[in-house]
Amino acid sequence: MTSKLALFDQTLNASLHQPLSSNNSDFKAYKTRVKLKILEQRSETTGEKELKFEISRSDDFEFLFAEILNNEKYQTLAREHDLIVDFDTFPKVIIQHLLCKNIVKNSEEDGETDARKKPGYHSIIDHGKPTEINIILDSDRSFCSFELYSKTPISKGRIFSMKLSAVRGDHLISHLLKICSSQAAKLSGYHKTSDELEALRTKCGELEKENRRLGEMKERCEEETERIRELEDELELVKEERETIRVLADERQDEVAEMQAEVDSAKRELELCEEERDIVAKMLNEEQNKNDYNQKEIARLRADNVAIRRNLEKADKVLKRNDAQQNQQSLDVRKLRELEADLKEKDSMVDSLTGTIGMLRKELEEEKLKLAEVMDSFERLKTENEGVKERLLMYRNQRFSPAPTVGLTPLGLPTTTLPAGYKTVLGPNSPYANPNNMRTPFRDATFQNQITPHHQAIRFNSQLNDDTNGSSMTHTPPVLRNPQ
Repeated sequence: MTSKLALFDQTLNASLHQPLSSNNSDFKAYKTRVKLKILEQRSETTGEKELKFEISRSDDFEFLFAEILNNEKYQTLAREHDLIVDFDTFPKVIIQHLLCKNIVKNSEEDGETDARKKPGYHSIIDHGKPTEINIILDSDRSFCSFELYSKTPISKGRIFSMKLSAVRGDHLISHLLKICSSQAAKLSGYHKTSDELEALRTKCGELEKENRRLGEMKERCEEETERIRELEDELELVKEERETIRVLADERQDEVAEMQAEVDSAKRELELCEEERDIVAKMLNEEQNKNDYNQKEIARLRADNVAIRRNLEKADKVLKRNDAQQNQQSLDVRKLRELEADLKEKDSMVDSLTGTIGMLRKELEEEKLKLAEVMDSFERLKTENEGVKERLLMYRNQRFSPAPTVGLTPLGLPTTTLPAGYKTVLGPNSPYANPNNMRTPFRDATFQNQITPHHQAIRFNSQLNDDTNGSSMTHTPPVLRNPQ
């Protein structure tokens, strides 16, 4: 024989059929693993190409069958099984398309190498059809039949069947020697693995001790971590409490500022109400004076009207007596017309004054209502001011605990003396910071005299003081200085 080329060397899943008796009628079938080798070689006599099929098992050393297939034997096989490929293509087709589904991809547990490292694996086309391998032994184990079937969901068909003869003699001894060398290499590997295992056990013991020590350290670290976490939680609680206290202090300061702003606003509104009250009082007095003056003027005009009527009656009598006097008729008629015109003017003036008096009475009633509303607003603001003072005093008493000493000022107001170490809330320039400087609005005459009138009040008073041209605010006519 010449040099051999391994085309396929893989472990396959197969069904092994062994006869139960010598007549080959009953078989025992079970699944097993067989190693299939396909070798390409040249004949020593003719030099033609030959294919050697060899089947063996790793668990049965005497299970070794082989068959040499040349072109002539293949033609006979092809005619028997209707094969449509030639002799050169036959091994490639069965390797790529028929044996791929039966390869054991990793059989290292049997002491063999990975299937991917053996010949024939990388030439497999993975989309091959499902196949089944059956190996039927003879009763005396002198030969076996290698059968390859194609499988479908409903049937199974045989592709080809090849008879392999049992290998005996030198070839079997050579095969056994290879198995022995493989087992010896495997045994040396086991001894080496055993030594490594002992070293690993020693190292594992040391690692277990180290692991226990690390476990104890881990427990201590966990305890320390838990303690640190508790301290951090306590620190967070302290921070939250401090932040809450700061927020409460800010809110109290904001409330104090709002109360101070409300007090200032109430004081300003009170001052404006006082100014409005003074202005309304002045207007009321002026309107009352004007009303009195108009009443006097109406009485005077009525007396003048009575006198004019008397004069008119006298003139009528004179006219009746002097009807005969034709020379002075035109003069008397002219005087009479003048008197009638004067009388009509007086009547119109009386009517105008009567309407003006009615308007002034209505305005007087309206001003009285406004004055009542202003007084009600004044009383309400006064009550609110007292309530604000009471709330401010209560807040001061709550803020500066222990309770400060409280006395009375000469005006009867409470004065508060703060204990040492406390800071005033309203500041040194606040009117409520020094109770001795506080004045009660509308009760201190000096304080009321120091109030500067508003510019609107000055303009309103200037319009009311001008009684010669009339009032544009009350729509009153000008006063007649010399009605005669």
